[in-house]
Amino acid sequence: MDEKNKKPTHGIAVDAACSGNPGIMEYRGILISTGEEVFHFGPMYGTNNIGECLALCYALKQYDNVIP
Repeated sequence: MDEKNKKPTHGIAVDAACSGNPGIMEYRGILISTGEEVFHFGPMYGTNNIGECLALCYALKQYDNVIP
């Protein structure tokens, strides 16, 4: 963590988006340290809450594989 700015410097940031609710949804995760996209799924049909939950679950599953 960057103590001066109180921002995380390592980890996976996740987000989901949905056009309509329910509607066309997608989600992804990026490495905070580099901005590299770790995963991206969609578009598919769902809700924003489902996308956020799936993104978090997938990030936890992938964490040991992408965080040194």
